[in-house]
Amino acid sequence: MKQILSDETQTALRTEKIISESEVAMQIGDKFIAENILSRTRREINVPVRLLENSGNRRVLKGWQIKL
Repeated sequence: MKQILSDETQTALRTEKIISESEVAMQIGDKFIAENILSRTRREINVPVRLLENSGNRRVLKGWQIKL
């Protein structure tokens, strides 16, 4: 299954010079791929785990409501 990484992760990868401005990062199976949007060439990349941990689904956790 092909999954494009989040915009936040894309920006972080560009900041750290892992992908260029003309590349998009995606996950295919257990591999991370950078695809050049101009030439359609692909290459395998290493994505640091710390970037993936921050890009997870963010949501507000609801706690117990106490009635007085």
